[in-house]
Amino acid sequence: MLGLKYITREGLEALKDYKYTGIDLSILKILFLGRWWDFCANLLPEWLAPNLITFFGFCHLLSNFFLALYYCSSGTGCPQAPAWVYLFFGLNIFIYQTLDNIDGKQARKTGTSSPLGELFDHGCDSLFLMLTSVPFFLVFSPTNTECFVLISLGVWIFYLSHWVENYTGVLVLGRISNPTEVQLGMILLILSGIYPGPSWWNTTLKTALPSISSYFPELIQQTRMTRLLVWLIGILAVGTFIDNAREVYQDRKQKNKPFLQTYKTLVSYVLETILISIFALLPNGNGRWVDNGLVYVIVMHGLLTSMLCDQLLISRICKQEFHVINPILIIPAIGAFNVITGYFGFPLLNQTISLILLVALSFIIFSDFVLSVIQQLTTHLNIRCFKIPYNSEKKKNS
Repeated sequence: MLGLKYITREGLEALKDYKYTGIDLSILKILFLGRWWDFCANLLPEWLAPNLITFFGFCHLLSNFFLALYYCSSGTGCPQAPAWVYLFFGLNIFIYQTLDNIDGKQARKTGTSSPLGELFDHGCDSLFLMLTSVPFFLVFSPTNTECFVLISLGVWIFYLSHWVENYTGVLVLGRISNPTEVQLGMILLILSGIYPGPSWWNTTLKTALPSISSYFPELIQQTRMTRLLVWLIGILAVGTFIDNAREVYQDRKQKNKPFLQTYKTLVSYVLETILISIFALLPNGNGRWVDNGLVYVIVMHGLLTSMLCDQLLISRICKQEFHVINPILIIPAIGAFNVITGYFGFPLLNQTISLILLVALSFIIFSDFVLSVIQQLTTHLNIRCFKIPYNSEKKKNS
């Protein structure tokens, strides 16, 4: 590790007041998934650590990502994969969802709920879009710019839910943009890679759905299905932001606190989006990185936004300051500056070398962050990340 400490001494002491509060309003959970999760949770042995369950689920997302890269190393614009690949993607997401919803039940059953568990769980969740993006794009074959827009919208929707929690103290998973419904919707969309197939998504609405296209204006009729999906997600993102802002505004008003101060936890995320957009979309003298290095851009974008979201969680849980300008922004800032200078013909670094170095640096710093936070929390709380301590007294009395 780099030896950096991301949680202050005061932050560690504040853990004694930790309490997790969440509300899940998922309709599908109420209808049937809740019973499925309870059934699965009851099958788990008590020696199985909750974080290990979370990690198993995360590994299923990793396998999706690397399998998708095997069939489409460029990230998009590839031929249709075998049918079993799409089934594999869908099954893995369902397994991930199930494990993600029973790890907390296991923690409560074994009495091992902790701040580390929340951070580990949501930390893995924050990488969901990065790891699911390439399998998703393998189905829809969107343009490279559409790929970038989609993942940017997705990470913003995720961040805003935790932005609200940072001020209200409650993580509310609503009925409209609930992760459960979103994930099952993604599974159904990915399975459409089998039938009607990826080529269907690249046809216009008029060709894909002739029976209903006449109800829409000509502009929409002549728009590709993939582009319509991007527009739909964009509308959802704007609606989510408005709803989240309303929740935070009402909470601040009730607590007689200024709403405008909440900008402090948005500045770094806005700057990251701007800087990574310049880096990815601006011609750098050798084309655009979103066209020539899409997967690298996705990984870099995903790691940076995940780290910012995780630090917001740490700020709330440990009651420590969240930097308005996060030091991690130096990475996309260097990338954006090099692309701008390359656009005018005098880059500071070779563009290919800068891309590889920045992605590698993002991975190294992110890995150090994760390992350091785990080490700090396990040491302070006297627990293990992936193992429930053997309780000899409990064994004797059983």
